[in-house]
Amino acid sequence: MEILRNLVARVGRAFYEPKYMAVLDALSKSETVKDDELAMYLKLPIREVHKVCGKLKEDRLIKVMTKKESRRPEQRAVDKTYYYIDYKQFVDVVKWKMYKMRELVRTKMRSELDNKGYVCPMCGKTYSALEVQSLMDMTTFLFHCEICSSELKENDNADNVKSSEEFHSKLMEQSKPIIELLKLTDDLVMPAFSLEGLGDDSKDANAKNGDSGARSSAFDRELSYAQDTGMAAGEVRIIFEDDKKDSSRARELELEKKRQQNALPAWYLKSTITGMIAKPQAVNPAIDTSLEFTEQTEQYDPEEILEREDYYAEYYAHLQKLMIS
Repeated sequence: MEILRNLVARVGRAFYEPKYMAVLDALSKSETVKDDELAMYLKLPIREVHKVCGKLKEDRLIKVMTKKESRRPEQRAVDKTYYYIDYKQFVDVVKWKMYKMRELVRTKMRSELDNKGYVCPMCGKTYSALEVQSLMDMTTFLFHCEICSSELKENDNADNVKSSEEFHSKLMEQSKPIIELLKLTDDLVMPAFSLEGLGDDSKDANAKNGDSGARSSAFDRELSYAQDTGMAAGEVRIIFEDDKKDSSRARELELEKKRQQNALPAWYLKSTITGMIAKPQAVNPAIDTSLEFTEQTEQYDPEEILEREDYYAEYYAHLQKLMIS
């Protein structure tokens, strides 16, 4: 692990600004670090921390994951952001970037060497690669100066060639420690990242009780901040008597309105065949439509029965007279 930590430190100091270096150093000291802990460690706003880590994640040097956590059991779980380094991916990415960077420098040097031009050793006049095409002697196939007719030489002292060579030597010198560390990683077994125990409640409980073993990483030992004591705040609720009566009355009116809306129609309650009346068992017929049928008992007045018989007798007598006539 010491080789990998040194590699992370070297890469951060060679290619990134101080705030990126600090993030890489913090992540190399711990397996995972929360975004809020990282913000307190760096003394930066959490939005700026996300921006810095987003750049490193874009370069594929670190990884990010989210996990739902709650500080207390009665609280709603929220997403917590964790940052960590996958050392296998980190080593592969650094190897690839170093290879591509050196290839780009070599390609640039080769192109500038091909276009470095020519110079006359006698008068010092310089010529580009295109200008010397008309100065070739067709008998010797050599380039001659148009002023003194001396044979032209390749201009190895051109400014662009010198700058490319200086840049290449400086790159090789500065990248040598990183390349040596990368070679040492070939014989290492990369530690695998595990999600087990991440955000474990038992660890949080031990941390609240003052157990220093709950914070085993070096980064957590360096970082100290206020812990939640676990004291739950009581809920204060004030209910006035008048408000309670008004609310109960409004609730009763609303229930009565719903009963009227959900009441069964008259043609559904009374059977036209048996004359029986159905009574809903449940308060809300939309929920429970089971019906109980009861037989309807009607009481008739004797005088009403006699009047009805007289009416039908007169009706049939009148009908018979009409048929005879």
